[in-house]
Amino acid sequence: MNGSVLLTRYGFYAMDYITKIKEGLNHLPGRNAQFQMAPVPRTGGEIHDTIHTNSKQSAVIILLYPDNEILHFPLIRRPASMRHHAGQIGLPGGGIDQGETIEQAAIRELEEELGVICSPSMIIGSLSPLFIPVSGYYVTPILACMNQKPKFHVNQREVDRLYLASLKYFLDESIIIETHINGKIRVPAFSFENEVIWGATAMMLNELIVILKR
Repeated sequence: MNGSVLLTRYGFYAMDYITKIKEGLNHLPGRNAQFQMAPVPRTGGEIHDTIHTNSKQSAVIILLYPDNEILHFPLIRRPASMRHHAGQIGLPGGGIDQGETIEQAAIRELEEELGVICSPSMIIGSLSPLFIPVSGYYVTPILACMNQKPKFHVNQREVDRLYLASLKYFLDESIIIETHINGKIRVPAFSFENEVIWGATAMMLNELIVILKR
């Protein structure tokens, strides 16, 4: 697909973001960007730069798509009944099944949770993996890009609510706030639709934000 066709489908602003992201994936800012949004203290977080024996590999996906020439991506709120991260806003994703690649797991979870079929050719790369101490997951964020807004079919057993977020919104530093979790953990977070996005999701998104601001 040539550049003029891409520009027509994505629009100028969306295409500019995609170009920046693809270039930025060659030189990831990594933990320096992630830890700008890390809870304080973050137990064990400073020592987990590699996969450890007891960690469980998982994948999440940032699915970018254009809407009115601005890139958007889906966020979800997990049901309150979940064992880990209950009621929190996060990215579609989950554990990697035996025999799966990280990319295959991200694609499968996206379809299971939101009913969106993403082909392997839509994947443009990945951000830095992140270990989550509370759940023991070692998460790799996968980036994918569609040329139009997908139709979402929410799996209510796994998703309490779907949010369609503008990537441009997260470039505004005024949305960064500080809150406390359980009354004792100081947490930088993104203010979003009367909710807060914090923890691993905020850390992974911040790496993407840093790439776009470079």
